[in-house]
Amino acid sequence: MDDTFHYFTELPSELRDQIWNLAIRPARPGVQIFKLYSPETKGSVGNAMDVVFDYYSIYDNYRIAVPDCDDKNQSTYLIDGALWNTCKESRRVMEQEFKSTRGSREMVSHMPEQREQDAPAIGYFKNQAGDTRYLTVLPHQDLFLFQLKDPAIIDWERLDMEIPLGSSTWGFQGRRNIALHV
Repeated sequence: MDDTFHYFTELPSELRDQIWNLAIRPARPGVQIFKLYSPETKGSVGNAMDVVFDYYSIYDNYRIAVPDCDDKNQSTYLIDGALWNTCKESRRVMEQEFKSTRGSREMVSHMPEQREQDAPAIGYFKNQAGDTRYLTVLPHQDLFLFQLKDPAIIDWERLDMEIPLGSSTWGFQGRRNIALHV
């Protein structure tokens, strides 16, 4: 049986949009697995790929990276990846769904009602083939599992500021659920 529905593009645009909207994952808590490392120890994270979030520049003390995207990485952000990258229509639907935090720090900080709800953080990374892959996380409700080689690299008092993903410094509610795998 063929896995591709070749007539999808011939469906009315309203129906296609409805299908794409139904494919978006529910805004329930998920598990987000990242490698956490210091730039000086890049070699210790192997083939992991650095994650970039548009609303801030790369930070100096810590980096987060996506582990190999194989069967062992069960991160919820991989579910969204297919919709971000399938086609222009699915990407547009994702942008509409998660539009609230695309852009600058100022844009996020001027939306207090959104911070109290499900404000997503959207980022991207380049996979081993060099393709851009997008991801979406819900910082205030997802569990962030940070894999690290050496817990001594972490300045726990500055963690919220040093890892801007979901940081209250950047207008989010902050990460509520963090787990470490050493």
